[in-house]
Amino acid sequence: MKDQERSGGKQVSRKDNAGLYFKLSCAGFVLMSALVLLMPVQSFSESRAATVVIGLCFWAFMAAGLLFAALAAKTVQARMRALGRQKEWDRKRIGLLSLGANLPGLVSDGVFVLSLLLFIILSFTRFKFAYINYVLIGLTMLGLAFHCLFNGRTFYFIDTKTEDKRRMGHHEKN
Repeated sequence: MKDQERSGGKQVSRKDNAGLYFKLSCAGFVLMSALVLLMPVQSFSESRAATVVIGLCFWAFMAAGLLFAALAAKTVQARMRALGRQKEWDRKRIGLLSLGANLPGLVSDGVFVLSLLLFIILSFTRFKFAYINYVLIGLTMLGLAFHCLFNGRTFYFIDTKTEDKRRMGHHEKN
């Protein structure tokens, strides 16, 4: 039996998977970025199989991250529409166009900018072929993906829903 929530006389199923989709999206982007660390394997491998597998996994995890982000957004948008809050959804900006909307967004913005700047600086030094550049590329990609996720409207409404639950639990204890 599904839990029901009353809001403005409307019943809306609370059984949405937006939070799960969001977490799976984050996991996909983390794995995608981590695979960048394996890029130097191609220079040590005698067969192209390792390179092909790493490349396929990279693109698969990127596609999974994007797919789950879209599913999370669609789920939250449907929830907002059912609650009669579509205009509130429409007013929020997408994550790519927002900066530092919250603490996780601010941290991901910092990681993105710092790793990108370090990568650019190191590209003009004797370290331009060092392994640290792969780490910085991975962090730059992860920072950009998380910038879009955590500064966006999907996370805003998922986070707001979580905060509302925390507040309600706090009031019930008092």
